[in-house]
Amino acid sequence: MGVLIDSANVTFAAGQTNSNAFNCTCGASDNRLLVLAAVWSATLTPPTVSTYNSVALTYLGSGNDGNVSTVFWYYMNSPSTGAAHSVLITFGGSISASLVVAIPISGVDLTRAPVLGVNSGDSSYSSSTDTCTTTGGGANDLYVAGTMAGQSLTSTGSTQSPVIANQNGINGNVSGACASIPGSSAGNFGWSLSAPSEWDALGVTVYAPANTSIGWVT
Repeated sequence: MGVLIDSANVTFAAGQTNSNAFNCTCGASDNRLLVLAAVWSATLTPPTVSTYNSVALTYLGSGNDGNVSTVFWYYMNSPSTGAAHSVLITFGGSISASLVVAIPISGVDLTRAPVLGVNSGDSSYSSSTDTCTTTGGGANDLYVAGTMAGQSLTSTGSTQSPVIANQNGINGNVSGACASIPGSSAGNFGWSLSAPSEWDALGVTVYAPANTSIGWVT
């Protein structure tokens, strides 16, 4: 059947609190749950708690713009299936705005962990273009990226699809987004900002078994 983002069960929390709790449902068979934690905060350390169904997620890595915009990535192989289970991400310290996205994905190669792309960021408030690149995938693989910025976001990548609607105005102008690109295209993500601001963006590559195709569950 191939790699599938279960779009009907993608869930997220956006707000101004350091603790994000919500439910996510994962379907049966070869699934991987990816959790993107994008946080606007002066703290650069990973969240103090990161669980799905009370089981710790695996920390993959993070990127930062040199100031307060940071993107964290987590994943879990074969997460619990069935009725909605809890996702909990708790950040240490004071938080101005945060966005956490849980992305159920099926048909992945569970022997290969997702791989971080190239982090991109700008803390100089000189750019209104927000981009990052994720590479290393083949035709049946999948790129997923997230971003946090100090201004409203508009998607500009010609081959990217929103995983969730852009979350503009989480706190004032602070905004976040998450998008995907099929591995058959270059993993070049892009967003425009409503005004020059600082931002950070970072993606991952999710690998499919050989001889599979990619798609969305609708």
